Amino acid sequence: MNSVYCVNLDKELFGKEAIQEALYEYIDSYFVDMEAVNSGFKITFSSKNSNDDKDLIAGFKNRVIDHQIRKNIEKESSYIQNVITEYAYSSVKKN
Repeated sequence: MNSVYCVNLDKELFGKEAIQEALYEYIDSYFVDMEAVNSGFKITFSSKNSNDDKDLIAGFKNRVIDHQIRKNIEKESSYIQNVITEYAYSSVKKN
């Protein structure tokens, strides 16, 4: 029998994109469903085979945290990245 697991995530803490990126890492082993609820997102995992791994699901929140931190850093450093890119290509634009 295939197992079903549910995880609830607060949308004040985690963005939709970070959750979707983390979910992508699980689609080989699980059917996943993401549903918006009042205070956040309800994620349902249904194993594709009977050899499911509870530790894999337990690590899901850690993966979401990882992706959310990456998104936050990307957002915070995008201005600096754009300045560096503009400077790097400025000599090409002159010609």
